[in-house]
Parts: sequence; structure tokens; C-alpha cells
Amino acid sequence: MKKKTLIPVFPGTNCEKESLLWISSNLDTEAEFLDLEKHSKLTAKEIDAIFIPGGFSYGDYLRAGAIASRTKEMAFIKEKSKENIPILGICNGFQILCETGL
Repeated sequence: MKKKTLIPVFPGTNCEKESLLWISSNLDTEAEFLDLEKHSKLTAKEIDAIFIPGGFSYGDYLRAGAIASRTKEMAFIKEKSKENIPILGICNGFQILCETGL
């Protein structure tokens, strides 16, 4: 069974489908959109990485990534970061990581 690369999606995220397709086609991992009900029990041994795409999460009316950083999905990602799972955020995904303290 392949390990998974998880991709969280927020309102306003873009290129998440293209990111999932590229990761699935070019890396030896099973890319899936993050679903907390499905993925909450995964261990570090089952996760290759977490990839946070760019876009304009929640419209970015305050600061880029400020609202997304306070979601249950990001709380999950912050916990997984303690297990040394690689996390990559591009564009606004990086700003979400900054707002989360990662």
C-alpha cells in the first residue's frame, strides 16, 4: 500500500486538482484531498507529505491565510508536523503555514 500525500482544500483555494494530478502522476505516493473523517487516524508511517496549494483561502479579506490557519484541517496538520511529516505550502499555502506558526 502506497503512503499518502494529503492536500487540504479551503474556500478560494485554486489549482488543487492540478496539484493532485501532478503529484499522483509524478511521485510515488497516493495523493488525496484531506478528509478529516477519513484521514484523522493515519499515522506518520502512512503519510508521505502534506501539500497546501495556493489561491485565496476564504477570500483573504483580512490577511492571507488568517482564517484558514484556524481551521480543524490546519490543527490536524499542525499535529502531524510534530511527527516530522514533510509539509509544503506554495503561494497562499505558505502564508497559511506562516499564520499557523509552522
